[in-house]
Amino acid sequence: MLPTPKVYRRRPAQARQKQSLLLVCPRISPEWELNSLRSLMKPKGYKVHQPHEQSWPRNATKVIEQTIADARVRLGVEPKVHHKPDGEYFFAAELDSADEDAARAFAIVLSSRLPKLWFVLDRLLIKNGRFFRRENGFKLFIVQATNVHLPRAMRAAIADLIAPTESEENEPPTPRERQRRVSAFFIAHKGRGEQLKRHHKQHRQGKANHVTQNAHHAEHPNPPAQ
Repeated sequence: MLPTPKVYRRRPAQARQKQSLLLVCPRISPEWELNSLRSLMKPKGYKVHQPHEQSWPRNATKVIEQTIADARVRLGVEPKVHHKPDGEYFFAAELDSADEDAARAFAIVLSSRLPKLWFVLDRLLIKNGRFFRRENGFKLFIVQATNVHLPRAMRAAIADLIAPTESEENEPPTPRERQRRVSAFFIAHKGRGEQLKRHHKQHRQGKANHVTQNAHHAEHPNPPAQ
């Protein structure tokens, strides 16, 4: 007799909760946090030099208010800003999750007007009007998010609002550039390893030749001079 088959009833799908996106400006630089973690994991490989706390500009509040007004007119959204002078963040701007593209556009405009500050939007890092993210996996490196783009209409809406920015000297690389640097490092490391092996081999050969010469002189001493 065959056993009675079990019937699993599917649970009713729960109503999706309405979530919000948060654009925050942390007091501690995300770049410094990752560098400090790398320095703890490999103390001899990485050193933290830059200050850990971001400098809040004096005109930041006015810039935020102006950017919110521009977002209301150009993007059709009005972020709810929560200032936290004593908290973990300098401020937090709350937007509806359905306005993800508008939130990214707002972040681009605000970060281009405050180019020295790091901002965080979900898993994206924003600085100087550019998007960055942590490298894939468990790696503690920041790379440029080259696959994050805005719709053409939204880019045109904020084109004249973005302050002109220049790329910084120590700006995080693109994923391809990061991979190229890693490959170059391993190639150079492999070359140094091969050079060290050749040096050790030559040293052993020279030592062996020296021992052979000493044994030959011991067996055939030089005749005394007449």
